[in-house]
Amino acid sequence: MIKKIIAVLAAALFCAVSHPVFAADVAEQSGFSIISQPNELQASNQSYYDLKMQPGQTTTLTLGVKNMSNVSSTYEIAVNPAQTSDNVIIDYSSAGNGKGVGATPNLQIKSMTKLSTTKITVPANASKQFSVTLTMPDTTFDGIVAGAVRVERLTKNEKNGITNKFAYVKGIVVRQNDNAVDPDLKINKIKVGQYHYLPGVIVTMANPTNINISKLKIDAKAVNDKTGETLNTKTVASGSVAPNSEFNYVIRYSKTIPAGKYHFIGTATDQKGHHWEWREPFTVKKAEKVANQPIRVRGTFEWWWLLIAILLLIILALIWWIILMKRKKNHDDEE
Repeated sequence: MIKKIIAVLAAALFCAVSHPVFAADVAEQSGFSIISQPNELQASNQSYYDLKMQPGQTTTLTLGVKNMSNVSSTYEIAVNPAQTSDNVIIDYSSAGNGKGVGATPNLQIKSMTKLSTTKITVPANASKQFSVTLTMPDTTFDGIVAGAVRVERLTKNEKNGITNKFAYVKGIVVRQNDNAVDPDLKINKIKVGQYHYLPGVIVTMANPTNINISKLKIDAKAVNDKTGETLNTKTVASGSVAPNSEFNYVIRYSKTIPAGKYHFIGTATDQKGHHWEWREPFTVKKAEKVANQPIRVRGTFEWWWLLIAILLLIILALIWWIILMKRKKNHDDEE
């Protein structure tokens, strides 16, 4: 019986030290959501705000934060432009630099909107409203301006651990008309440098038009002019590019990139049949080596796991002592 107890405790000790507890459902952990009221200028049945407005027209978007947790929480509110991440997906997580890259660089959602508040505290199991005043510029344009209302719950930073951040977005697309706009995808510059501790050919691409690109497929490679050898390749199966935005398309390499002359060669297509081809030269003036700096990841080891391990060790030692004492007693009785 005692041996069975020791085996169970040993297994429990292994599990306690080796397997921390993870949340089963991240969505439930967030504990809040964005609620929104319909707007009279909604042009479609999309779940996001799809607004058709006239130059100079103003409307108000009424939204709210629903706190589904049992504690009062504070939330940060922002209106961010649609941007393109280096993973070639549309992203609303940051405010950006306030300017686009196209012919109308100041045509950005941030300059068109005004929030009633940037921070809101909502009691437990309650809701609280806020509003966004949106004013269409006097400028006439074809295409869209895209962005999102982003709400993030503020949390205390853990000194020795990882703090989860939860945020929700409500998309906003604003247009003046339904005139067709053809997107563009061009290369602004090419450089070679470090990208996440590895050498990489960093190609800055831009969509300077007021329309997004969907289901984008890219096949590209970097080729050494002297040897004809392909340095490395990169493909994107189904990317998306925000209007009036740019991003870095990075071809990483696990070894040193030798100095010399190269070409970036690639093709791309989108779901509407637009096609792009590139054959752009670039020069590596000095060999780009792998960075001699390791990636440091600070793990978490909560103090209670150490306490549990110590307690289990004490219990094991106590049981072992009882066994020794029992054996000694039996031996004494036999004598």
